[in-house]
Amino acid sequence: MESNSARDLDRRLAELVRSERHLVVQFVVELAGFAKRELYRELGYTSLFYYCVRQLGLSKSSAFRRSEVARLIARFPVIADRLAEGRLSIRALVELREVLTEQNHAEVVGRAEGKSQEEAQLLAVEYKPKPVPRDVVRALPMLPAPLVAVAAVPAGTKTPPPPAEVVKPLTPELRRLNVTVSADFMAELEQVRAALSHKCPDGGFEQVVREAFKLVLERDRKRKALTDRPRAQSHTPGANDRYVPAAVKRAVWERDQGRLPCKSHNLMKAEHHLGRNFMAKFRKDCLVEQDTS
Repeated sequence: MESNSARDLDRRLAELVRSERHLVVQFVVELAGFAKRELYRELGYTSLFYYCVRQLGLSKSSAFRRSEVARLIARFPVIADRLAEGRLSIRALVELREVLTEQNHAEVVGRAEGKSQEEAQLLAVEYKPKPVPRDVVRALPMLPAPLVAVAAVPAGTKTPPPPAEVVKPLTPELRRLNVTVSADFMAELEQVRAALSHKCPDGGFEQVVREAFKLVLERDRKRKALTDRPRAQSHTPGANDRYVPAAVKRAVWERDQGRLPCKSHNLMKAEHHLGRNFMAKFRKDCLVEQDTS
């Protein structure tokens, strides 16, 4: 009985979502006609945005998105049909508002179908790359001490996490990264810049950080025996030597994508290819090692 009720409610919620999407699109289309005739001025508002906020009670973010898309629909009516069909999203259109022109809107709108807000950002910078700003380091203002008494903070309350990195595309190849770091990070960054001054004389943030990346990735590759510059072989294997050169290990690792068998399974496979009698002495060695371990 509960599962049937859950399925019924699920269908009902899905219907409401579709209805909500339809109503939002209908609202934006009606708002486009309202904006094109500038009827908000007759009601005493200087802009469509302020009308949506103060008269209709929308939040500023919602009013901004809807008023911007309404203006786009007034300029390019084809957008209304794409919105109604669910082929375009309001958030994606907002990201494209500065690149749409009479000449390219059909092409851009067609390419934007089915894209998320982030994908629309990348599409926008293809048509209108943003200027690349120089790296800037600035200290954030100190927050004032809270006026709430310490006793009012519940026990075990954790401090809020730092804000996540914000990445904005500037061109199809470049991204702008805004990140909050500690004072210790900046002090260590200056030390690394000084240590790399011979290799990175400009001391660019990306150059310095990527040099650190290279060290970490190289160490990881060595750990996995995947280094691009293996050391020269210092040991020449004999006829009965069980020594395996590093180059062979790397080749096997790459061939098997890191999925290497254990010693017992390796011997079992060797028996299949070389014969059980030939591998008997190696299996004995394996068994002796297991008994003494």
